[in-house]
Amino acid sequence: MEERRAFVVLGTEPKDGEDAVRAAYRKKLRLVNPEDDPKGFLELREAYETALACLERAKAGTKEEKDESPSGLFLQRVQALYDSLEKRQEEGAWDRLFSDPAFLDLEEEENCRKKLFVWLMSHSYLPTQIWKTLDRHLSIAADREKLLEEYPSDFVGYLVRKVREGEEFSFEQLKGEDGADIDGWILLFIKAGREERENNDAALEETIREARKKGLSHPDLSMILARLRYRQGSAEEGDAIVQSLLEGEFGQSPNVLFQAAEYYRDSDRQEAAHSLYEQLLEEMPDHYMANRRMAQRYLELEDYARAKKCVNVLLTYPMDEETKALIQKVNEGLSVRLRRTLAENPEDFGARMELGWCCLQENEPNEAIALIEAVVPAADQEKEYVNLAGKAYYAAECYSEALPRIQRWIDLLKRGIENGEGETGRDLERLATAWTMMAEIAAQRGKAAPPGRKDPCYLQAIQYLDRAKEAHETAGQEYTRARIYLEWGQYEECARICGKLTEEYPGFGAAYALHQKACAKLFDASGVVRDYRALLQLIPSYAGSRELAAEVFYQLNEREELDSLLKEAQEAGVLTAELKRYRFLLMADEAKTREALLQALDYARTVHEQGEKEGWSDGQKARLYALRARNYWRIQGVDTALQLIEKAILLDPEDSEYVYIKAGLCKDKRDYEGALKLYLQCESDYDQTPHFYANVGECYDSMGQKDEALSWLERAAQMEPDNAGVRARILRIFRAQPKQLALEEVRQKAELYARQMTESGNSAWHWIESGLLYMELQEYGQAANQLERAVAADPEDPFAHSNLARAYRLLNRPADALREGKEGVAYFERDPAPWHWEVLGDIYRQQHEYGQALDAYLENWKRFPKQRSNFLYPLIELYCLQGNWQQAMQKIGEIYPEQSREYAAATVRTYSLAGFWKQAARYVRYCYPAAGFDLASLHSQMARLYWYQGKLRNAAACMQSALRILPEDSPLYSKYCLQAADIWFYRGKREKAARMAQKAWGGQKEGEETEQANWRTDGGLRRLYELGTLYLYRGDLSKAWALAEKMERQPHCSDCVYGFCTDARELKAGILTAQGDFPGAVRILEEILEESPMDLDVKMKITLLKKRGGIR
Repeated sequence: MEERRAFVVLGTEPKDGEDAVRAAYRKKLRLVNPEDDPKGFLELREAYETALACLERAKAGTKEEKDESPSGLFLQRVQALYDSLEKRQEEGAWDRLFSDPAFLDLEEEENCRKKLFVWLMSHSYLPTQIWKTLDRHLSIAADREKLLEEYPSDFVGYLVRKVREGEEFSFEQLKGEDGADIDGWILLFIKAGREERENNDAALEETIREARKKGLSHPDLSMILARLRYRQGSAEEGDAIVQSLLEGEFGQSPNVLFQAAEYYRDSDRQEAAHSLYEQLLEEMPDHYMANRRMAQRYLELEDYARAKKCVNVLLTYPMDEETKALIQKVNEGLSVRLRRTLAENPEDFGARMELGWCCLQENEPNEAIALIEAVVPAADQEKEYVNLAGKAYYAAECYSEALPRIQRWIDLLKRGIENGEGETGRDLERLATAWTMMAEIAAQRGKAAPPGRKDPCYLQAIQYLDRAKEAHETAGQEYTRARIYLEWGQYEECARICGKLTEEYPGFGAAYALHQKACAKLFDASGVVRDYRALLQLIPSYAGSRELAAEVFYQLNEREELDSLLKEAQEAGVLTAELKRYRFLLMADEAKTREALLQALDYARTVHEQGEKEGWSDGQKARLYALRARNYWRIQGVDTALQLIEKAILLDPEDSEYVYIKAGLCKDKRDYEGALKLYLQCESDYDQTPHFYANVGECYDSMGQKDEALSWLERAAQMEPDNAGVRARILRIFRAQPKQLALEEVRQKAELYARQMTESGNSAWHWIESGLLYMELQEYGQAANQLERAVAADPEDPFAHSNLARAYRLLNRPADALREGKEGVAYFERDPAPWHWEVLGDIYRQQHEYGQALDAYLENWKRFPKQRSNFLYPLIELYCLQGNWQQAMQKIGEIYPEQSREYAAATVRTYSLAGFWKQAARYVRYCYPAAGFDLASLHSQMARLYWYQGKLRNAAACMQSALRILPEDSPLYSKYCLQAADIWFYRGKREKAARMAQKAWGGQKEGEETEQANWRTDGGLRRLYELGTLYLYRGDLSKAWALAEKMERQPHCSDCVYGFCTDARELKAGILTAQGDFPGAVRILEEILEESPMDLDVKMKITLLKKRGGIR
């Protein structure tokens, strides 16, 4: 390898030095398993050696001095043993190594240990007996936790596996020169095995050639060569190699016998193969593949008894589908013969028991029970009987019947072991199996027990497993222990046991799967993903690991990883409905259009269909129904979403999440009472979440229960200080309660919420909400400041522009108001609401641009036909101002039928503004009754028409008639009294005017001061005006004037379209009238008329006062 390439592989530079090279090598060694990736390991090793050689040459020809310390000399002796093929395998030589004075020295022992472990990182091929020797002296398995603190976990795991399992490679069969490159040869042997599995014969040929150059030989590599020659068409050469091996030194070794048998089987020489399998089984009765091959052979020969003996061995191993099918065929064939035997001789105990085992292995435990339940076994048959009976009842989940039989089996096994009867080792294994079954039964009882009684059952299960471990320790027991801990909810303990199992048994796929489940329960995302990647290699067809990993990837928003997982699952043929559910989630999340989301929802329907076929649980079905409901909700498919979520609730009524979703859907349908009821059902599960309080508050708000809404929303705001949306909702409630907002304490709280909202939200919407609060507070300068920030945050937000225009209008900044009003309608399409054109129309009205104002209102008329009634009266006024009353009448006819009350009221208003008094009066007399108006309303309207014409006597008579008809408890009584008071005042009847005004106020003089103090919370400036007229009509002119002055000092009302407060000026005109200053009164009224040219009250007063004062 080139020197430059060597440093690139290691990730270092020459200037970093040897220590850095060694550290980099150790670090990368963790990631490369020489058994899984021999090519990568060879490259890393070559890079390491090349880099060290380069650095050595860089010392200007000086040779590095050897480590002559006691620990260095110890390591040299280790290396000498390793380099020798003979000594590497000599257990005594390695044993004597640890009698070295350096290793026995208290000060040097630790140095020797450290150097030896570092050395083992790159010298890892040792015979099984040598690994055992190392463990005996270094306590590798016992000190595993301590080693993990000092060395990489992969390296420690590798050491522990080797000292426990040993080396699969048979060193004793490796022959060659003592100084040969053993590790290089082993790496080439591993590479050859991989290339043979990949059918890469060209590369394999070259690898074998390189390996033979090393001067070493091994039967396994020779077998690889024989199979290669056979595939290449050189069968004679292949046969010769196999025959030579069978006749050679290792001809009777299991690996040679089995590989030779497989060679003959693959070349269709079955008799020769079977002969070798039988020979192998004589030496190794439990050899898995030999038993499997011979079971197939005996099945073909219908020798079911011998086939059964073979498959009994297979039952002790994990089984694939092919093996299960083989066992089933053997059991079926044997069952036929056994039933025939029992038909001839029902008392044949052996046949009955054997048939029972067949039934049990075919998952028919009840049939096995039926065969043996009436049997009374002899003393020497009892052990076999209770073994089968206990297992049959256990498999049938009849645990009460299984327990005494398993317990009896345990007693008989113990007695036999104590008495030295039977096969002690085999009986200890059976005893462990019996205790494990007892543990399983205890765990099943734990699952079925109520919450307070689960722990004793699970604890008993663990104690039974401890007894099983004492009898015979197996990895299966520890797996069962871990599974019980998982069921018990002891997830950390389950993960710990499975972690240990996967380190000791890297191929133990079930342990990885269980560990992954525990990690999922512990929310250990990295653990879930790590196990998923391991299981891809160990159990490629296992979909469960992919499902757990998919959930992690989805929750962590690792979309690319999830997409890759789903594609791989599809290629592997394991794309389950559960995995497809994540494909649906990806599609739904990525959908930017309605069509894309509907396509995703169509896909979800197919997922549901597949889930039904796969036998999904009710919980799984409910979960997908809920997901579909959420996504239909996104496209306003609320009715469909409700149907789906109700299906989810029906399937899983205990899951409050589904009830919560239904509550949200009901809220969207404006069924606030139904939504509130559902939300409160979920309170115990959601009372720690701010969105729960926010949703409940929103329901109360929408139901008009503002105080209740505030208490819930403020709790949400406390729990989630950065939630600007909740604060915006609170501000809207404050704005809807002007009486409360007028209170200083509430006002301060509202301003605090507004400040917090803009600090956490800082979007255009939040600045708008803050601006609207200040508009309600009539702090228009502050409102403009907030709305300017909204425009800056989103220059194309029409709502921000239109609100800012309104603030500028109320601040008497006409140019700015007009600019922002035009911006609002320019971006109208983003928020297509009539309000924007209305704001622009009001600005034009304030600037006396009545034609432009009319155009703005007509835009609303055209764009929003369903809301035309809201724009009708401004249009009537503007049309009449231009003398175009016919257009006004046309607009009325477009939206109201002629016989309606609305048509009648609008028509009378139009005639009045146009000065058609006779037509108006005639319409009131003849059409008001037909439109449904009562007599009092008719008299009141006639009084108003006479008033506008200055016919005060007639107006007074009409109002008296109206008041006589109207009950005093009518909500209109106060309004009629004020109307009558106006008429009497301008007729000069001050006392009558005062009495009428006092009636309008309920006759309580003592409440006037309170009214004046609380005007902000009760009617605003209009309330002050009404109070001022009361003072005026009573003759308290100084109080009335003071109120008028106060009104003029206040900011404009938010809906005011005039340049000044016309009510204040009109009150002052009335005071001047009372004082007899008719010219002064007329002057003020004319100012009002210039600002509001269609004000009929003002027109009438000007005409009346000019006449009385002789003013032209």
